[in-house]
Amino acid sequence: MSGSSEAAPAAPPVPPASVAPPAPATPGTPAAPAAPAAPEAPEAPAALRVELPAPAQVPAVPPATAEATVRLPANLHARPAGALARAAAAFRSTVRIEHAGRSVSPTGILAVMGLGATRGTEVTVRAEGEDAAAAVAALALVLTEAE
Repeated sequence: MSGSSEAAPAAPPVPPASVAPPAPATPGTPAAPAAPAAPEAPEAPAALRVELPAPAQVPAVPPATAEATVRLPANLHARPAGALARAAAAFRSTVRIEHAGRSVSPTGILAVMGLGATRGTEVTVRAEGEDAAAAVAALALVLTEAE
């Protein structure tokens, strides 16, 4: 109200809250005092209501994906499977190791060993997420250095 000496209209009176009658007391027990009912909040005057803008629509960005195929220099046994599990745990992306039509999470050592990938065979590393390229690069390096 710039420069106007008029006062804002008074808020409408709040109707009294209704109170439920107390429950009948059981013989031999004193009646509990009734809790006072909370007054209802008055509705804000129209002049004070603010219309908020709709939230901005952000286009959905598809997650990054990456893939690499590695020819194994050695059998995929416990030691390289453990190294894969440790490396995969460092990334937020969803990573999968594929061999012979099967796909497993590299975080499970027994699952990786269960692929039965042997020396000279190809294993594909796929990742989807914000750090997919780094995850694939790190796991491919672990596989190429397997002994």
